This record gives sequence, C-alpha cells and structure tokens, in this order.
Amino acid sequence: MESDTPNPPQLTQNSYVVLNPALVSAGVISLADNNVVTAGDRTLNLDLYETGSLWSSTGPVLSQGMVVTGTGPFEIGSNIAATDMPVHASMLGTQFVMPHSRYSHWYYLVSPNGDTTAQVTVGAVHHQLNLPQGEVVEFNAGEVQNLSAVITSASPILVMHRGDPASASWYADASPVPPAATELWGFRCTSANIGAVEDDTHVTVYSSDGHQSSYTLQSGDKQAVTIGDNTRQAQGSALHLVADKPIGAVQIADGDGADQTAFFPTSLLNTRFGLPRDTQYIAVACPGANTSVTLYNGNSPPETSSCNANGNYPGKAYFGSPTNGTHIQYGAYFESDKPVYAIYEVSSSNDEHNMLGGGTYVTPFFSADMEGSSPAIDWMDARTAQSGGGATITFPQTGSSQVAQFNYRAGSSNEVWLRHNFGAYPGIDEEPVNELWLNFEYQINNTSIYNPNTGQASKVLYFNWSSPDDRTRTSQVVLGAMDNGNGHRFRLSKELFDNNGHWIPGGEWLGDYAPEPIPENEKLYLQLHIRNSTDGAANGLVQLYSNGELIIERSDVVLNHNPGHSPNHLVLTPQISHTPPGSAEDGYSQYDNVSIYDTDPGFFRAP
Repeated sequence: MESDTPNPPQLTQNSYVVLNPALVSAGVISLADNNVVTAGDRTLNLDLYETGSLWSSTGPVLSQGMVVTGTGPFEIGSNIAATDMPVHASMLGTQFVMPHSRYSHWYYLVSPNGDTTAQVTVGAVHHQLNLPQGEVVEFNAGEVQNLSAVITSASPILVMHRGDPASASWYADASPVPPAATELWGFRCTSANIGAVEDDTHVTVYSSDGHQSSYTLQSGDKQAVTIGDNTRQAQGSALHLVADKPIGAVQIADGDGADQTAFFPTSLLNTRFGLPRDTQYIAVACPGANTSVTLYNGNSPPETSSCNANGNYPGKAYFGSPTNGTHIQYGAYFESDKPVYAIYEVSSSNDEHNMLGGGTYVTPFFSADMEGSSPAIDWMDARTAQSGGGATITFPQTGSSQVAQFNYRAGSSNEVWLRHNFGAYPGIDEEPVNELWLNFEYQINNTSIYNPNTGQASKVLYFNWSSPDDRTRTSQVVLGAMDNGNGHRFRLSKELFDNNGHWIPGGEWLGDYAPEPIPENEKLYLQLHIRNSTDGAANGLVQLYSNGELIIERSDVVLNHNPGHSPNHLVLTPQISHTPPGSAEDGYSQYDNVSIYDTDPGFFRAP
C-alpha cells in the first residue's frame, strides 16, 4: 500500500519524517536557540527548551510522509498511543533488523533520495518492494513470531515498525527502526530481544548490574536477553550489545501501555534532551565512566544523577517514578556531560518512547541559508569582478529551499563572490577569531567548466588574514578544485601578500584529496577547520572534512605572518580563469547553509 506524498521529502540534519499513519499531532521542544520548526503550513519559532504544539482541534496537523524540519535540533513526541517518535534523518540506512515479539508486524518505508528497491525477509520468505521516491510504502509482514525481519535496500531509506493486534481496535509496539550496527545501547524492562542481519553473528551483552552473556545468531534469528534485571517500568538493567556483524534490538512491554523502544547505535547518542510530553519516568543508559546527568523539571530544584559505566558495562540513571502519573513536566529537559541513550514514558498513554536528543548546540556567529526574497542581504557584500564577462550570482529554488548559484560562461574568466567580514576586520566590533569551523553545502553541475589549464587550481572559497587596522591582506587559505588530468579534486593551499596587499605568486600547497574526483550533481557536506598559528610559528592547523570524514589535514602551517592578525574575511568565489577554448561548457556551482563557528559544532554530515 502506498501513501499519496505530493513531493519527495527534502531532508536536512534536523528533519523527522512521519511514517506512522496514527501520528497526526505532537508536541515539540527545541534543543537550540532561534529554532524555526516547520511542519506543512505550521511554523514554530522556538528558543532553547521552549515548547510548541503541532495540534489542532479542527483536524490533523501531521500526516504520513510529512517532513518536520528545524533549523536546529528538536525533540518531538505525541500522546497518541502506539506512535513513538517520527523517524529522524540520521536513521537513513540500507540494512535493518527487527525482532518480532507479538501481533502482526507492519513496516513503513520511504526512500527520500530517489526510486529504489527493498527486500523484507522473514524466515525463508523474501518480499520484494518497490519504493518510489518520497512515497511511504506500508508492508504487513504477518504474525510470524520468534524470528526477526531483515530489511535491505539498494539505497538509503527510513523504516518504522508498528504492531497490529488482530483482535483489537488499537495498535502497539511502535518504534523507529535505526540501521543495524555492531554496537547498541538500550534496556531490559520485562524483555529485550536481538536480531541479526548475517549468519554466524557473535554478540556479547553487558548489563549495568555487572553481568555478561554471549550469543551466536543466524540471519533472521531472534534471541532473548537472559541477563540483567528485568524489573518493569524501565527499572531494569541498561544493556550494551557488542557484535562482530550488524544487529538490531528492542525492549518490549515495560508493564503497561503497548509500546516498545529500539536500541540505538553509538552514533545516535547525545548530550541534550527535552520532554515533548508529560512524563512518568526517564531511563538513561550511560556508556562513559563518571557521567553526570542533570534533570531540570519546571520549578523543582535540578536533580543530578551519577551514571557510571565500568568498561563495557553501562551505567544507569532513572528519573521520575515507576508509579503511573505525571512526575516530570512537559518542557522539562536534561543534560549530560557525555553522550547517553534515553527513553521516557508518556503519562497519558503509558507508552515508552525513544528519545533522540541533540548534541550541545553551538550557535554560529554567522550563518546564511540563502532563504527569503533577497537572500544576498545575509551577506555584507555581494560583488562581481569579472574580465571577459559571463559569471553571475542567482538564488534559484531547488526543491523546497533556495541556494546561492554561481553561473559560469565557458571560455571566459569568471570571478564573482559573496563575502562576510568578522572579528579583527576594520569596522567590525568583534573579538579576533583564532579558531573557526566553516560548514557549508556544495554542489557543482558540470566539472568540465571547472577545467582551467591542467595543474592549476580553481577557487571554491577562501579566508583572508588582514590587518585589524586597515584592509591590507597578509595571507590566505584557499579551498580550490585541482585538475590533475583525471578529474577535479579538492585542494588546500596558502597564499601570501606583500606589504601593499598584492598577491605574491607561488604560495604553499597544503594537500589534495586524491581518491575520488569531485562528483557532479551531488550535494557535498563540507567542513573547513582552521586554527591560527602563533605569530610566525609553524603550528597552524588546516583540516577539510567531507560528510564527517577527514580528507585533508596539515598541522604545521604558518598562517599568521603578522602579529595580531587572524582570519577575518570569508569569501565564496568559484573562480574560473583561462579556460582552454573547446574544453569547457557553461555550468554552475551552488552553495547553501553556510555557517561559521568559533566553537566546535561537531561533524557536519549528510542527513
């Protein structure tokens, strides 16, 4: 069965997708300041830990296939039974496994990035599914118990599970299905079950009460965890699962309600969480030793719990009460000094829900999402400097958002730019910046336009070091595209300027990214990290990450050639010059969601 989704989902790193058809309303709590949360035609403007409602007395606000997106991280949950949380963009994957516990098992799948196929295997039966881009496909895997469903897809998809008791008019056991992984965190309430993707998978389970046990699973097996305390209302043991091949796991039936929670991989653990509903209890599993977790619950004094892991044995913290009722208010929040896994129980439905949370949010000191009627006003200056003509800046709509698009004309010298001044720059009343992180999305449609003479680099962007008293440049770090005859690759280099701010030919090569050419028509999530050198010393750091992977690094660079100088001028400038006739075509590159930070914001990855 396929739902009617008018447009493919446009996902960001702060997006959830509604797959469960019962999820028609929800509460939201923001995990960042200045957070704009959008669900269809509903918009919430929230600061850190402010709450908002996606509910209406006149009809559903949420619908199957809808994307709920924030400009920052947020938590979302509903009072409606058997809904849990929507599926977050960070749960995109190609391998999933769900242990079957009870009832009929329904799966909801969506492929946000293009048409694809998926296979659902339960026992010896293989079901082939076609997943058109953006359409939620519902699949009934039947009442097969004591096995696990193994789901594989040709490209990344999102998956959600829900149980359907045939003899009742209600649903149960809803949870997101994160991608299978080799390390998982969760709880044993009354029961916890494990499933494996591959044959001969060896799993060791460590419990917070100091026990461990090992199991060997075949593909599609279901294994009950037999160690640890299984006291109801999530008072049982926290569990840490370590496997040599990908696995999935759930806890089910904490004593009331009708829900389950999925174990999460380490990559989905976080440090900041908010309660989007009135809550009975919160259970926290801690991977780290000496972890401190503090709950802020309305006007009550902050409550801190020490949650201590011991090697592979997880720690456990618990807030609220095993007795039904509201013991933690809607809008309460908790923070930990190390990443943790957490679940909570909604007071009204007695359903336990997963929590995603967010990292300690870092606010950029400058950002531009290219949205609005005049996106260029996000920048202090938009400028064209072209000899030969042809280059322009436009702000077209791509999907549901605008981008800054630099358009090139083949055979001409093209240089246009958007720039922002900050820190110790003339006329800017800010402190100097000695370490910064630049996050941005980048896409190029045709690398043939990116082909000057072989051996020369074309600019993508650069940072200037300038005098804090005037605009005289002293040095520059350039991210460029280098043609080595086999396609373009990213290059980092350093350029110098004389006392008059004139460029000195030569420069210093800092590194190429050699393994793969820059892809065409594929959005890249890039992070450039720069740490200023002390005056004249070769201890500056330059790193380039692509989708969270470090691809170029130099830690021995002289960046500050003049005392008191620091990076203070960002320029986006896809400069193309001296294009050989006959070897290029018209083309463009696009920039979106540009942010500069002076505190580490964490890795910048595709949603």
